[in-house]
Amino acid sequence: QIQTIQQFELGYKVKKEGLTSNITPFYSLLAHIPNNVTFTNNTGNLYNPPALYNDIRTMGIEIDELYEVNKKFDLRGVITLQNSKATQYESWIHNNQTGADTKISNSGNQTANVPNIMFNITPEFHTEKAYANLTWNFMGKRQANFQNAFTMNAFSQFNLAAGYNITKALTASANINNLLN
Repeated sequence: QIQTIQQFELGYKVKKEGLTSNITPFYSLLAHIPNNVTFTNNTGNLYNPPALYNDIRTMGIEIDELYEVNKKFDLRGVITLQNSKATQYESWIHNNQTGADTKISNSGNQTANVPNIMFNITPEFHTEKAYANLTWNFMGKRQANFQNAFTMNAFSQFNLAAGYNITKALTASANINNLLN
């Protein structure tokens, strides 16, 4: 089977008095994702049970806002709200004792490592020659695997950036990622 991707987005952009808004609902279907495994039988030989093909559906909305407070200060925020499900997800459980592997279904579970919410907020100071900004990135809690056996905690990361335009063609910049860790 050939893996396929169906993806749809519809964007809406509004610009009014220093505020630019982009609103983008989206839908994606990743279909026929191969899940191949290799096991060892009780005599030490490797074998592959039949490949399983899985589907993942994600839908949501992304909102991107830029507010120009004044000529030297902007505030930008981006949020993604999404729901991702394994609409068809099967995998093999190895059974070395009996030699009869078990096929399990995780269909209907949340997709691994896809949070329902992500956002970032960036205030930025800038002049004709220089800029400085601080970005707060947030990733919500998410399932660690397709079995939904446990979740990974939400976390925040702060990044600092600054730059100076030496000439029109040359800029010096510095970034500190994960500032607090």
